[in-house]
Formats: sequence, C-alpha cells, structure tokens
Amino acid sequence: MGDNMKRLFLFITLTIVIFFAFSIFVYADYSPQYVEMNIDGKNINLEKINILINGEPLISDVSPVLYESRTLVPVKFIIDYLNAQIDWDSKNREVHIYSNDKNITIKIDSKDIIVDGKQKSLPYGVPAKIMNDRTMVPLRFAAEELGFKVDWDSKMRKGIISSAKQDILDIVVNTDNVLPKIEIKASGIVYHREMYLDNPCRLVIDIPNTNLELDKDRLDENGVFKLDVNTYPVKMIRASQFSKNPYITRLVLDMDRNAGYTIIQGENEKSLEIVFTNLIKNISNDKINDREAIIIETTNIPKYNVLKLNNPDRMILDIMDSFIGQAKDKYNYKTNNVKGVRVSQFKPDDLYNVNDNIVRVVFDLMSTEESNLIVEQNKDKIFFYADNKLINGLNYEKGKEGGKLSIDSSSNSKASVVYDETNNMLKITMSKYNSNIKNSALILSDAFIDNIIIDTIDNNRVLYIKFKQNMIYSVISNSKQIDVNFEKKDSTKNNKYTVVIDAGHGGKDPGAISPINGAIEKDLNLKTALELEKKLKELGFNVVMTRKTDTLVNLYERAYIANRNDGDVFISIHYNYNDNKSIKGIQTLYCPSYKSDVKQNNQYPFAEYMHNHLLSGLNVEDKKIVRRPGLVVTRETKMDAVLLELGFLSNYEEAKKICTDAYRKKVAEVVGKALVDYFK
Repeated sequence: MGDNMKRLFLFITLTIVIFFAFSIFVYADYSPQYVEMNIDGKNINLEKINILINGEPLISDVSPVLYESRTLVPVKFIIDYLNAQIDWDSKNREVHIYSNDKNITIKIDSKDIIVDGKQKSLPYGVPAKIMNDRTMVPLRFAAEELGFKVDWDSKMRKGIISSAKQDILDIVVNTDNVLPKIEIKASGIVYHREMYLDNPCRLVIDIPNTNLELDKDRLDENGVFKLDVNTYPVKMIRASQFSKNPYITRLVLDMDRNAGYTIIQGENEKSLEIVFTNLIKNISNDKINDREAIIIETTNIPKYNVLKLNNPDRMILDIMDSFIGQAKDKYNYKTNNVKGVRVSQFKPDDLYNVNDNIVRVVFDLMSTEESNLIVEQNKDKIFFYADNKLINGLNYEKGKEGGKLSIDSSSNSKASVVYDETNNMLKITMSKYNSNIKNSALILSDAFIDNIIIDTIDNNRVLYIKFKQNMIYSVISNSKQIDVNFEKKDSTKNNKYTVVIDAGHGGKDPGAISPINGAIEKDLNLKTALELEKKLKELGFNVVMTRKTDTLVNLYERAYIANRNDGDVFISIHYNYNDNKSIKGIQTLYCPSYKSDVKQNNQYPFAEYMHNHLLSGLNVEDKKIVRRPGLVVTRETKMDAVLLELGFLSNYEEAKKICTDAYRKKVAEVVGKALVDYFK
C-alpha cells in the first residue's frame, strides 16, 4: 500500500473512531438520570430533569423530576426563582401561592386548583405531590400562571423558563442612610446575575431579557449611563446595553473596596435593590488610652443598637445591616469587667423587621452595677469599655436628688433642647463643629440616668439623655461647655412610680365595632387612654404610652416599651363584644406569673385591686377576673399587668354610655384613685 493510501486509510480510520467516540460522549451526556422518590408510601425511581431559568441552571437540594410525563419542581423553587410567596396549610394539605397579581391554591393530590377565587382543572391532569417529604408542584402550570414562558427541549431533557422582556426605566441612588441604596426600576419582573471583580474593585450586574430604556440625554455618545455617587463604598455607576442577542443590560459599580452587599427584589417586584451591608472582620482586645477595650473591626460604618440585661449580667450590641465575615463565634477576652465575648448572626425578633441582617455581639460581664458600659464608634471600628470612666468630653456629677452633665464645647455653642415627658427623654442638639464628643452609647443605669446616646445627624451632634423618671432641668452654655442640671420632679410622692398605658388595637386593626352605634373600639381605647394619661399626670405619676395616635403597634413592641421604661404597672385599655347582646359589665384579664417567663410577682392581687375599684366606682355588673395567659401584653410585661375590658359595645345600654366623655372621665378618675391606693 502506498504512502498516500496509508495516509488516506489512517485518516478514514481516525475519522470513524472520532465519530463513534463523539457519538458515545453525546449519548452518555444526555442519557437519563434517575432519583429514588418516596410517593404515597412507595419508593419509585423518577427521571431527573434539568431546568434553565433565563439561561442559568436551577440550583436545588431536591431535583425536579418527571412524573407521569410532567415535570414537578420543589415548591421552594417558586419562592427562590419565580418571585412569589408560599403558605403551607398542613390541615387541608394546600399550597397557597401569592404573587403581585395572582392568588393560587393548589391542593395535594387534587387535579383541581383555585386561581384568584375561581376553580380550574390542572391542564395536564398531574396534581401536586408529596415526594420525600417535600411538596412538588407542576412546573409548567406554576410558571405560566406567574407570567413566565416555558419551553421543553426533549433532546436535552431540559425545561427552559424565561421571563418576559422588560425595559430598565430608571436607576436611582438613595444616600439618606449611612450606606447608599441603589434601585433599578423596570417595567416588570426582572432577574440578575452578579460577579465581583478585583483590581480595581467592581460589582458587575447583568439583567437578562431587558432593554436599557433611559432618556437619551442621560446617556453619553456611546450610549452609556454614568452617575457619580461618591458615597462610600460606591464611587460611580455605569450602565449600558451589553448585548441585544440575547438582550442584557449591564451595570458596573466602581467601588472604593470590596464591601458586603445584598441584591433583593423591590416591594412591587418591578425593581432590584442593591443594599450594602457591613461585614465583621475581627474582634480584638487592646488598651486604648489606658483603658481596656474590646475592638470590633468592620468593613463599613454601621449603625448599632445597645441593650443591657441582667441575670446573668451582659451587654448586647446589635450591629445593623451586617453579616459575620471573618469573626469567630466566641472570644475568651477578659478585661476588668468582661469575661467573654460571643458573636452570632441574629435572627430578627419582634423588635426588628424580619428581613433585617443583624450581627449580635454579647459581652458577658462580671457585673453591670459597678461599671459604666460605653460603646464608641470611630469610622469602621467599634470600641466597647466597661469601667468607671465616662466618654471623653463628657463629665457627670451626681447628688442626692439630681446631678449635672457637662459637655465639652470648642466655642460658645447654642444648643436646642427638647424634653419628652412621656418617655423621660432629653434631646440636646448642637453643631458637630463645636463638639468634642464622638458617636457613642453610654449605659449608666444609676438612680437618675438610664443611658446617653450620642449621634450625628447632618451637621449636628445630638445627645439623647434617657432619665429614669421625670426631671426638672436647665441647660446653660458658655465658651467651654454646655451644662445640663437636673433634679427629680417632686410634684407628689407618686412621681417615683411609672404607669404604662396601652390603648389596644389601632391603625388597620379596628378591634370590635358596635352594631348599636358603629363605634370603633380602637378609637374608644385611645380616647380613654389619653384621658387616663391626663389624670395620672395630675396625680404626679410618670406615664408612658404605647401609642398616642391611630397607629398599629406590634403586641411584643408594646411589652418591650413597658419593659424598656421600667414600668411599675401596665394597664391595657379595651372594650368588649359578645354575640349575646344582653351581656354587659366589666371584665379584668391577667396572666398568672407561673405562665410567664418574665414575671416574678403574683399577678392576681393587682388584677383584683383594679377590678374591685372599677366595680364599685363605676357601679357596673361583674363579669369576673379571668386568667388569660395567651395575651402577649400581659404575659411579656415584667411588671404587674392587667387588661381592662371597660364595657360591651354589643350591649345597647353600655354602647351608648361608654361613647360619652363623662364615662371616660369617670374611668380615669376610678383608675387613678385605684393606683394611688394600690401604691400606698
């Protein structure tokens, strides 16, 4: 065989080998894969299905599967990728899907569904199923009902989901907070891909299926939108039409340095929000100006809240808009009064928004009584001290009945002073250029002052001095300092007691509505509470209100207000309702101490005292004292607490009476006298 023939034979042979090798590779790559699923008590092997969403693969701990020739996906997919919310009704075995404009109910094992209140049949007859203890729903139905396009690649065994093409209408920067927030407004629901680049630092965000539709005068000659931000950590934003096949809008954020951030869907689902967050880099122990300090290093300049707790003694620092970066969860640092530091990513409770990102730092203390607890902030560092010194630039002299705070000032600074008697809070505002004090929080908890918070707002330094009780004060300025003199308000001996008044319901929660005259409970509660506040202040009590306007206050927040203000008693004002229109009278509700985690005193004596005074003072029928441990406001308040039901809106006789000014004034007089006698 000649050389040419040999080369031809070798070429043909290699071509055949490569062809078959490639064919085998392609066949292997696209051969079905199976996963075992437990359905209706039986283990069944089902084919795994790959899903692409706007070109990106679906990532899930439970694989989408082919069941009766239809693709089912885990219900969490709808939350993570289709921008809808899910509620699971375990009693009725139903999935409730809520989007911006849809309300869908899918019942497990049922071929019928409800869309916006109308019953339909699933178009393919395959119901939602429980598989491996997970709820799986039909992909095509869920996606198409929520406005997505669904295609099927039979060769690749792949579901392809794409959102409708949208326009990017605006890019807005909000710099009201410490860190900027960037909002990308669109004509409909949009998605994104992101990557972070170094040298120089850039955050790149691609928004598929979108067209950059900004006014032409906002674009340069190359069609690029540019916006100087110059607010840490963002220097500039650039946006352009990155491609048209497929359509992709690209945003590039030029950064000062690598910073924590989250990208979330806006409230109306037609926007993306870039929110910058703080990372905790390290926590160390060092001496600062001869003071033992715990130092928290952060990537940004965060806001924080402070809280002091006893039994055991500890100080809590909640660092807002933050994540744990390189920080450990425990440090064995010790100072004169600190015996350890703990760090965690805190799951927001009722004091915060459920979406807040909070790092909680807990300082375990030897004692909170012998030391001042001070938190100071200097740029991206937070310093914690626990000793007998004060904040630099602040002096404090205590006497038997009051004291004096002196604030260093570099010139003859004028100060604006506002005193909130309801919360015993003195607010002092002065120019930051004339002040030598830094942003900080000082927890004193002595006989007069609970805490002092120093903040910077615009060009002003603002001091919030939280007194333990109402004070008489004077503020005197000179060339070197501002002196705040204060002493106890000695109107009567009742001024050492704090009464917390809670007007039930409010805002979008109306409470009961009278069928007799249409009176709304929330309004009567507030009117009665304000009348009672007026009376108690005349009697010399310190009064704290959980609400003074028609607003809805969270039940746990009401209890927190009472506990935070060290209330001596808590009174929640309500009016009653019963379908039996003949029922009338006064009812007093309370939570036994053994049903509460925070109460120590027996709660019944206070309830009995208040109830008996109301019966005799108002000359009404007795609907008894009732144990109600399920009531948050009486269960979560540390002090003696009652909920007073001051009459029935459903009873003709009482509905007319309780809507009068005279009745509310009488209630205030009776409760006031009861409290005076009780504290004796």
